[in-house]
Amino acid sequence: MRVAFGSFMDRFGRRRASVASLALYVGVALLAREIPRTGLAPLGAALGLAHGVFYPAFNAVAIEGCGPRERGKVMSLYQAAFQAGGTVGPLALGLLAERAGYPPVFTVAAACLALALVVLVLSPEGRR
Repeated sequence: MRVAFGSFMDRFGRRRASVASLALYVGVALLAREIPRTGLAPLGAALGLAHGVFYPAFNAVAIEGCGPRERGKVMSLYQAAFQAGGTVGPLALGLLAERAGYPPVFTVAAACLALALVVLVLSPEGRR
């Protein structure tokens, strides 16, 4: 994504790209409830696009306001948060899937993503 669309993200704005791609993430999670009707391939492509834009754009947003001496700490916390979410999320959602099936999993995932979107939009960093 960075090679093919890096200049687009820079022109569009990293924050706006983060918000737009996170909104796409929410939509994909909600549509995933309907995989039998929507098909897996279009949702997979949309999810890949959302993540491919969000991850580098938000990575840049995370360090934008940092001085050179703070960047290492901020990037460590950023990576730790992503890794923690990638570890705890599947464990918790896997238990939910086992007990209630997949539609509730996608609803919970969409709700978590929507909360993240609200935090990003309302944060001072997200409004700049």
